[in-house]
Amino acid sequence: MPYSILYEPHGAIKTFLGKVEVWELMDSIRKVKEQPDFSEFSYLIYDFSKAALEMLGEGDIFMTSMLVMEARYTNSKMHCAYVTEDEQLGERISHYYAENRIPFPYGVFPSLEAARQWVTRK
Repeated sequence: MPYSILYEPHGAIKTFLGKVEVWELMDSIRKVKEQPDFSEFSYLIYDFSKAALEMLGEGDIFMTSMLVMEARYTNSKMHCAYVTEDEQLGERISHYYAENRIPFPYGVFPSLEAARQWVTRK
């Protein structure tokens, strides 16, 4: 499995490794959303620092945005942080949020430490 999920008291960190397929990203969203205490989470951190994301075509974006929107109705206080030094990926994430009107506050950060600082201040 090219990703792992570390559950913490107020959220989760998803770490992706190698080439990531869209179904794996969607599976990670489902797994976190199915946690009994998901409605109490205040953050999710997606660590793509060691991942290769060559996906997210229009159909993929639609499917993942539907899962994210469904999660939003379950938990309205969620913040999402993305870790990557890849500028193109950071731009794709920002475009994804703008294009699909994703209601979660989000940020793109160059390190896990910077992402952690942001989610703890929210």
